[in-house]
Amino acid sequence: MAAENASLEQLGQEFGQLRGKPRSPMGDAVREFKRNKVAMLSVVFIIVVMFLAIFAPVFTPYGFNVQNTFYARAKPLTPYVITTDKYEMCHWKGTPLDFGCTVYILGADGLGRDILSRVIYGSRISLLVAIIGSSVSLIIGTIYGVISGYFGGKIDDLMMRIVDFLWALPVLVIIIIMTVYFKALARAGATGFAGFLIDLDQAMGGLLFMFIAIGALSWLGMARQARGQILAHKKKEYVEAARSIGAGSNRIIFKHLLPNIIGPLLVLESMAIPGYIGLEAFLSFIGLGVNPPTPSWGIMIAEGYLGIKSNPHLVLVPGTALTLLTLAFNYMGDGIRDAIDPRIHGR
Repeated sequence: MAAENASLEQLGQEFGQLRGKPRSPMGDAVREFKRNKVAMLSVVFIIVVMFLAIFAPVFTPYGFNVQNTFYARAKPLTPYVITTDKYEMCHWKGTPLDFGCTVYILGADGLGRDILSRVIYGSRISLLVAIIGSSVSLIIGTIYGVISGYFGGKIDDLMMRIVDFLWALPVLVIIIIMTVYFKALARAGATGFAGFLIDLDQAMGGLLFMFIAIGALSWLGMARQARGQILAHKKKEYVEAARSIGAGSNRIIFKHLLPNIIGPLLVLESMAIPGYIGLEAFLSFIGLGVNPPTPSWGIMIAEGYLGIKSNPHLVLVPGTALTLLTLAFNYMGDGIRDAIDPRIHGR
């Protein structure tokens, strides 16, 4: 009898090994995403850029505002002579990368500032705009859309008329007007709460007002998508079952509806990130972005495009960085969408 039990137990273990782990929608999505080589390469590139941005002083020879005007607009790989005080500012002094203290690896801008350093420090701006812009859009849009779609009736009508009104406004023009107003407010030297915001914006290099301007209208599309998802799910059987056993609105929303609609919303927001990066670059290009000398890829392109024929590296280096990061987020968003949508792979 003991032998038979041991044999049955062994057969059960072998069967369990053959069967493998149970599959889940999330597991299927992860496996599909890993098969997308372009999306995986994009994720690796984004992680590398984030790593460089966080540890910028380690991967740059100088700070973003260290000037050497004698070598203004120096070509890439141009060697130069630095004074003792400049050498003391070099992050690579006394390391195996010490040679980088006396050569412009990617050239210099019009004020003799190292372009490699400014590009890496500038990636912080693009990544912050991507992360904060998408987070604000996702949070505000999801909350607004869920409330509108779930409660319906007059609440839904009122909330969506507000969205329709804001949607009809020229978003880019409104953002530019808001940014100009904030810049004028900063120059006027306001006091009180406005003065506090101005001081905080100055401490952040001009990012605070940019975040406010971008976040003011970026959530409208997300609100519509969230409302549509709620309308599609709130009459389904699992929601009716939860309501029939006495579940309240909070439990239904947070335990049943949100987990089922958050996937498509995340996909949508991941595909909107390149738009935030491009908008920041555009605002910086026209002088409404971050405050100099804080580096931004848009500012670098604006400073160098007039001399693009004689010094193309002034535009090509930040332009290439901007293009690659935008494409990486685009491909990552496409990969997430393809992995999550079961219809694409017949799951």
